[in-house]
Amino acid sequence: MKHLEFVLIVSATALFASCSKDGIDLTDSSNLNGRTSAIFNSSLSYGVVTDADGNIYKTIKIGDKTWMAENLRTTILNDSTSINWIPDEDVWASVSSSGYCNYNNTKSLDTIATFGRLYNWYAVDSEILAPEGWHIATLEEWQELANIVGGASAAAGILREAGLTHWMSDSFISSNMYGFTALPSGNRSNEGVYQNLGGSAYWWAADTYNTYYAYRMAITSGSNELVEGYLHKRFGFAVRCVKD
Repeated sequence: MKHLEFVLIVSATALFASCSKDGIDLTDSSNLNGRTSAIFNSSLSYGVVTDADGNIYKTIKIGDKTWMAENLRTTILNDSTSINWIPDEDVWASVSSSGYCNYNNTKSLDTIATFGRLYNWYAVDSEILAPEGWHIATLEEWQELANIVGGASAAAGILREAGLTHWMSDSFISSNMYGFTALPSGNRSNEGVYQNLGGSAYWWAADTYNTYYAYRMAITSGSNELVEGYLHKRFGFAVRCVKD
């Protein structure tokens, strides 16, 4: 019975929150493509990948890996299974199954297109969140990326989007030299609270730490370091994918 109640809650909130007051379907990727305000490195050549939901992303080759240069924003797994849309704070804080949200439950198409969506780690653990032929970046791949750009202690300034269009501050001059275009998409806590938009970027790694925690990577506006750590699997973080 409790499982049925959860399904009903998620279904009801999904119906309410997926459309804005003017009737635009926020889960329809055709409304999001081409709307990002991210500032990419114009001196580099980007590729393209499309996910199962129809979202189109820039990609960039760094070392021998091809990364997405944007945060994931799919609402379905690559087998077309829907991911639970969970705007409700209490529901987010209690689930142990795949879930996603938009920061602060925003209905802004430009914001969603620019920063992507936030996912709990249970969505990552499905192993089919990434587009077919891609996967969620592993901890080892994040570490390799840091080494390529000069080490974790200096990686943030090289990976961040240049300028202050989206970042609150740039204490360390950011170059976006490799085209990664890290954006401060913030996070959602395991208690369902939204935090740090404009100030921090967080991404899940594909690796679990233990039963309750998984690895994540972070960049903040006040540091030049790409920081490795782990947090509860109910946190909501952005996701970057790597080509198989």
